[in-house]
Amino acid sequence: PSVSLPVNDFAGIFSQSQQNELNSTLVRFADSTSNRIVVVTVKDLDGYPIAEYAQQVGEQWGVGNKEFDNGIVILIKPKVGSSRGEVFIATGYGLEGAIPDATAKRIIEQEMIPEFKNNEYYHGVSNAVNVLMKLAGGEYSAKEYESGDEEDLLLDIIALVVMLGGIW
Repeated sequence: PSVSLPVNDFAGIFSQSQQNELNSTLVRFADSTSNRIVVVTVKDLDGYPIAEYAQQVGEQWGVGNKEFDNGIVILIKPKVGSSRGEVFIATGYGLEGAIPDATAKRIIEQEMIPEFKNNEYYHGVSNAVNVLMKLAGGEYSAKEYESGDEEDLLLDIIALVVMLGGIW
Protein backbone atom coordinates (compact mmCIF):
# COMPACT_ATOMS: atom_id res chain seq x y z
CA PRO A 1 0.00 0.00 0.00
CA SER A 2 0.90 3.65 -0.30
CA VAL A 3 2.40 4.85 2.96
CA SER A 4 1.59 8.28 4.30
CA LEU A 5 2.25 7.74 8.01
CA PRO A 6 5.23 6.04 9.65
CA VAL A 7 3.17 3.55 11.69
CA ASN A 8 1.36 0.84 9.72
CA ASP A 9 -0.27 -1.49 12.22
CA PHE A 10 -1.73 -4.25 10.03
CA ALA A 11 -1.58 -6.71 12.96
CA GLY A 12 -3.58 -4.43 15.27
CA ILE A 13 -1.17 -4.46 18.22
CA PHE A 14 -1.27 -0.73 19.02
CA SER A 15 -4.10 1.42 20.34
CA GLN A 16 -5.04 4.50 18.32
CA SER A 17 -3.40 6.77 20.89
CA GLN A 18 -0.19 4.71 20.75
CA GLN A 19 -0.18 4.97 16.95
CA ASN A 20 -0.78 8.71 17.15
CA GLU A 21 2.08 9.19 19.59
CA LEU A 22 4.53 7.11 17.54
CA ASN A 23 3.44 8.81 14.31
CA SER A 24 3.94 12.24 15.83
CA THR A 25 7.41 11.33 17.14
CA LEU A 26 8.52 9.79 13.84
CA VAL A 27 7.17 12.61 11.66
CA ARG A 28 9.01 15.19 13.82
CA PHE A 29 12.19 13.11 13.55
CA ALA A 30 11.91 12.83 9.76
CA ASP A 31 11.25 16.56 9.45
CA SER A 32 14.28 17.47 11.55
CA THR A 33 16.80 14.97 10.12
CA SER A 34 15.44 13.72 6.75
CA ASN A 35 16.02 10.18 8.07
CA ARG A 36 12.82 8.16 8.03
CA ILE A 37 11.74 5.34 10.33
CA VAL A 38 8.63 3.30 9.63
CA VAL A 39 7.02 0.70 11.87
CA VAL A 40 5.12 -2.10 10.17
CA THR A 41 3.23 -4.89 11.92
CA VAL A 42 1.85 -7.86 10.00
CA LYS A 43 -0.11 -10.94 11.00
CA ASP A 44 1.79 -13.19 8.60
CA LEU A 45 5.05 -13.04 6.63
CA ASP A 46 3.52 -15.00 3.73
CA GLY A 47 6.38 -17.49 3.79
CA TYR A 48 9.16 -14.90 3.46
CA PRO A 49 12.10 -14.67 5.86
CA ILE A 50 11.54 -11.60 8.02
CA ALA A 51 14.75 -9.88 6.87
CA GLU A 52 13.77 -10.19 3.22
CA TYR A 53 10.23 -8.98 3.95
CA ALA A 54 11.55 -5.91 5.80
CA GLN A 55 14.02 -5.07 3.02
CA GLN A 56 11.25 -5.36 0.42
CA VAL A 57 8.99 -3.05 2.42
CA GLY A 58 11.79 -0.47 2.55
CA GLU A 59 12.47 -0.70 -1.18
CA GLN A 60 8.89 -0.91 -2.44
CA TRP A 61 7.59 1.81 -0.14
CA GLY A 62 10.57 4.06 -0.76
CA VAL A 63 11.40 4.50 2.93
CA GLY A 64 13.95 7.29 3.30
CA ASN A 65 15.48 9.63 0.75
CA LYS A 66 16.30 7.81 -2.48
CA GLU A 67 19.58 9.71 -2.90
CA PHE A 68 20.80 9.02 0.66
CA ASP A 69 19.09 5.64 1.30
CA ASN A 70 18.44 6.78 4.86
CA GLY A 71 15.36 4.79 5.84
CA ILE A 72 14.75 2.29 8.62
CA VAL A 73 12.00 -0.34 8.67
CA ILE A 74 10.98 -1.94 11.95
CA LEU A 75 8.97 -5.02 11.01
CA ILE A 76 7.04 -6.96 13.65
CA LYS A 77 5.07 -10.17 13.29
CA PRO A 78 3.58 -10.63 16.74
CA LYS A 79 3.30 -13.97 18.47
CA VAL A 80 -0.19 -15.32 17.84
CA GLY A 81 -1.38 -18.65 19.21
CA SER A 82 1.32 -21.23 18.59
CA SER A 83 3.17 -19.12 16.01
CA ARG A 84 6.36 -17.46 17.16
CA GLY A 85 6.85 -13.73 17.16
CA GLU A 86 9.51 -12.21 14.93
CA VAL A 87 11.05 -8.77 14.61
CA PHE A 88 13.65 -7.23 12.32
CA ILE A 89 15.19 -3.79 11.86
CA ALA A 90 16.27 -3.09 8.29
CA THR A 91 18.46 -0.04 7.69
CA GLY A 92 19.14 1.62 4.37
CA TYR A 93 22.74 1.69 3.19
CA GLY A 94 22.99 5.37 4.08
CA LEU A 95 22.45 4.59 7.78
CA GLU A 96 24.48 1.38 8.07
CA GLY A 97 27.46 3.34 9.39
CA ALA A 98 25.37 4.75 12.23
CA ILE A 99 23.32 1.59 12.78
CA PRO A 100 25.21 -1.54 11.73
CA ASP A 101 23.37 -4.86 11.62
CA ALA A 102 24.94 -5.96 14.92
CA THR A 103 23.61 -2.84 16.62
CA ALA A 104 20.13 -3.34 15.14
CA LYS A 105 20.16 -6.90 16.48
CA ARG A 106 21.22 -5.66 19.90
CA ILE A 107 18.40 -3.09 19.91
CA ILE A 108 15.95 -5.91 19.16
CA GLU A 109 17.36 -8.08 21.93
CA GLN A 110 17.69 -5.36 24.59
CA GLU A 111 14.92 -2.89 23.89
CA MET A 112 12.19 -4.86 22.17
CA ILE A 113 12.03 -8.56 22.98
CA PRO A 114 11.94 -8.16 26.78
CA GLU A 115 8.86 -5.93 26.37
CA PHE A 116 7.32 -8.14 23.67
CA LYS A 117 7.54 -11.17 25.96
CA ASN A 118 5.12 -9.29 28.25
CA ASN A 119 2.88 -8.31 25.30
CA GLU A 120 4.06 -4.70 25.69
CA TYR A 121 4.58 -4.11 21.98
CA TYR A 122 4.24 -0.35 22.21
CA HIS A 123 6.88 -0.05 24.93
CA GLY A 124 9.30 -2.26 23.00
CA VAL A 125 8.85 -0.28 19.80
CA SER A 126 9.02 3.04 21.64
CA ASN A 127 12.30 1.96 23.31
CA ALA A 128 13.76 0.91 19.95
CA VAL A 129 12.61 4.08 18.19
CA ASN A 130 14.24 6.25 20.86
CA VAL A 131 17.59 4.46 20.44
CA LEU A 132 17.37 4.46 16.63
CA MET A 133 16.60 8.19 16.54
CA LYS A 134 19.61 8.95 18.73
CA LEU A 135 21.89 6.78 16.61
CA ALA A 136 20.58 8.05 13.26
CA GLY A 137 20.60 11.63 14.55
CA GLY A 138 24.21 11.35 15.69
CA GLU A 139 23.50 11.86 19.41
CA TYR A 140 25.68 8.86 20.14
CA SER A 141 27.44 6.14 18.18
CA ALA A 142 26.71 2.45 17.84
CA LYS A 143 29.89 1.79 19.81
CA GLU A 144 28.66 3.98 22.68
CA TYR A 145 25.27 2.23 22.65
CA GLU A 146 26.87 -1.19 22.63
CA SER A 147 29.27 -0.39 25.48
CA GLY A 148 26.55 -0.64 28.14
CA ASP A 149 27.24 -1.83 31.67
CA GLU A 150 29.24 -5.03 32.11
CA GLU A 151 26.29 -6.43 34.04
CA ASP A 152 24.04 -5.71 31.06
CA LEU A 153 26.56 -7.42 28.80
CA LEU A 154 26.53 -10.54 30.96
CA LEU A 155 22.72 -10.59 30.88
CA ASP A 156 22.84 -10.19 27.10
CA ILE A 157 25.19 -13.14 26.75
CA ILE A 158 22.91 -15.28 28.90
CA ALA A 159 19.90 -14.16 26.86
CA LEU A 160 21.72 -15.01 23.62
CA VAL A 161 22.36 -18.53 24.86
CA VAL A 162 18.66 -18.94 25.60
CA MET A 163 17.18 -17.43 22.45
CA LEU A 164 17.96 -17.36 18.77
CA GLY A 165 18.04 -14.02 16.97
CA GLY A 166 14.85 -12.02 17.03
CA ILE A 167 12.50 -14.84 18.02
CA TRP A 168 10.53 -14.98 21.24
